[in-house]
Amino acid sequence: MAVLWQGKWVILFTTFLCLALALFYSFHLVTPRYGATATLRIASAPDNLQAMDADRGRAGQTPLPGTDPAHLNTEIAMITSDAILARVIADERLLEDPEFNRYLTTPSPWAPRSLRTRLRHALSGTTEPVPDSRAVAEKTIANLRGAITAHRPADTYLLRITAQSRDADKAATLANAAARAYLAAQQDARDADAVRAEGWLATRLAELDAQLRRQEGAIAAQIADVQLQADGGIETLSTRLLAIEEERAAALTRLAVLDATNPTTRQLAEQAQARDTLAEVTARRDLLQAQLAAQSAGQMGLHQMQREADATRVLYETLLARREETRIARGLDTGDSVFLTPAVTGQYAGPQKVQILAMALVAGLLAGIGLVWLRHGLRNGFADAAELRDVTGQPILAQMPHAAARHLRLTRADSPLRLAGRSLRAGLMLQDRAAAHGVVAITGCTQGASSHALALGLAAELAATQRRVLVIATDHADRQVRRLCRKVPRAGLVDVLAESATLSDAICRTACGADLAFAAIGQGDGGLVMATGFASLLTDLRCRYDDIVIATPPLPSTAEAALYGKVADALILVVARKDTPRDAVLQALSALERAGAPVAGLVLTGAVPVRATSRHWLLPGRRIAGPALY
Repeated sequence: MAVLWQGKWVILFTTFLCLALALFYSFHLVTPRYGATATLRIASAPDNLQAMDADRGRAGQTPLPGTDPAHLNTEIAMITSDAILARVIADERLLEDPEFNRYLTTPSPWAPRSLRTRLRHALSGTTEPVPDSRAVAEKTIANLRGAITAHRPADTYLLRITAQSRDADKAATLANAAARAYLAAQQDARDADAVRAEGWLATRLAELDAQLRRQEGAIAAQIADVQLQADGGIETLSTRLLAIEEERAAALTRLAVLDATNPTTRQLAEQAQARDTLAEVTARRDLLQAQLAAQSAGQMGLHQMQREADATRVLYETLLARREETRIARGLDTGDSVFLTPAVTGQYAGPQKVQILAMALVAGLLAGIGLVWLRHGLRNGFADAAELRDVTGQPILAQMPHAAARHLRLTRADSPLRLAGRSLRAGLMLQDRAAAHGVVAITGCTQGASSHALALGLAAELAATQRRVLVIATDHADRQVRRLCRKVPRAGLVDVLAESATLSDAICRTACGADLAFAAIGQGDGGLVMATGFASLLTDLRCRYDDIVIATPPLPSTAEAALYGKVADALILVVARKDTPRDAVLQALSALERAGAPVAGLVLTGAVPVRATSRHWLLPGRRIAGPALY
């Protein structure tokens, strides 16, 4: 929460930016669209003719269209097929509509579509081809497919066709046109199936008629070839053959009796006559047997041919009846789908501005939080006083906001700089490091650490208690510090040590009641701390003033801060919250420790002020006023 509170302005900026982009997109960039819905009903129960077909389905008729989910989903996909959309384009003349045929208008070179197209061609190394009629038709179909959707409410036999357009009336027209095109496509498909079925039936009937004629001719030829008789004629032949067999047996018996007796002239004549009779009967028997065999074989072939002819006749009659039923079905066909509810004037469909703004708000918050955490993870400084204390192990005597260093307001007791000085004074008192006539040296880890501003704030607080305070500034080029002087001194303390000026020439009065002296007039401090007689001068100043505050140069640019720390009663190290790297702080503390000038505590600059005590739990260790010692 503390990290997020630090980055609240980043989060607010990203949120405002996303909301501004969403507003621009919703109200300016995107054209409003309107949607209209037409409703179709798919027949869930067959009509009378379909019921008849269903009853005859076992005989091989075409089954009814299914109403299972797979069939319904197929019909939904068919609504947005190229064939139906091409029919809608032709019926509504959408090739002449710039909304769907975007080749009719020349887009702006700075339009998102133009920029996207140029970028795509630049990356692929191609150029924009000149569209032909086929490409225009395909692109128009693709644009229309993006404007028409179809869906089926759960557990129903309804199909809803929704069309969107920039015009409310056009949306209703497109929805109704798509529904009519779908129904017309279904009807055309059924008509084509019926015509194809009738053609096949006609061809098959002609084949069966010719086949039946051939079979009947073959039967007649079979009867004529073998002179077939009826079934009774075969029985007569069988009876006659049986009688001839008996007659032949009798002839054989008589001939055997005659052969057994002594032959006489008369008996020989009788034997010859018996043999002639036997031969005649045998010939007659053989002829009857041949006739009976021929009649039996012919009768069997005739029966087979008659059975085949009967089967052909039944199939012919069945297909003939089926053709008549198909013709009747074409006249009574009402279609599988019914135009239940046509679309009316379209309703507003988008963009959904409230949803877009809500998504932009969430996206802005998430982006801001992500940036804040990324910055927090990549930072090299200290987030707050608690982290600075944990890393360095030094007490945090005070915190000072950025505003205190930018505006040196010392006359008001509630100014940020005075509050920071008051907190520093309280911390020093708790540390018991500044005795009477104490000297406090304030240095920074890096350039711009606001050590001069903090020294002035501490001096103002000490002067407010009727104490005599002197501020020694080592940076004569600081314009804000010079602006506080009622009269800029003509000489510095280096000049006093060189006996080229008196002490009164180097000291001036500030608006807060404290005296101010520059180490040197010019760049740097002129080596004041290393000048001969500085210790005597500092002793003299201790006698003149109750408190002396020295704003020393920063540590990285000079080692003189350690010398100031050795002659001072307390050394304060100023750390910029974001600008001072951790390694620089640790190295400065180590260098001061080795030089024999340990710091009394740290001051964190750039702290965020907390206006209410109830928010302290958000920013632990960030109070900029009060004697709390962190």
